[in-house]
Amino acid sequence: MDSQIEALFVITHAPAPALALASGVDDEVPFWALVWGPPAATVHSRTAKVFETLGDRQNVARSYATAAASRPGAAVARIIALDLMAQAEQQAHEGVLEQECAT
Repeated sequence: MDSQIEALFVITHAPAPALALASGVDDEVPFWALVWGPPAATVHSRTAKVFETLGDRQNVARSYATAAASRPGAAVARIIALDLMAQAEQQAHEGVLEQECAT
């Protein structure tokens, strides 16, 4: 299968599982799936990487901000810091230095 067609299928299917995250259903999550924090936060972080690949810096920064805000504080402070650092990096590339400094 052509890689562009495969990407089309995957991204077209993506909203269905995303609805499960957005519904707020408290399914039991296996411990290994919580290594990076709540699944929704990890999805936002990975979404940021997709936007980065596509060159969409505004959505990269927004997705990293949402990921950081979706993580529980002290338990994953290092991962929150990495999300915020990536967000600030994108803001620097956009030239919005005040926002970068605030982040």
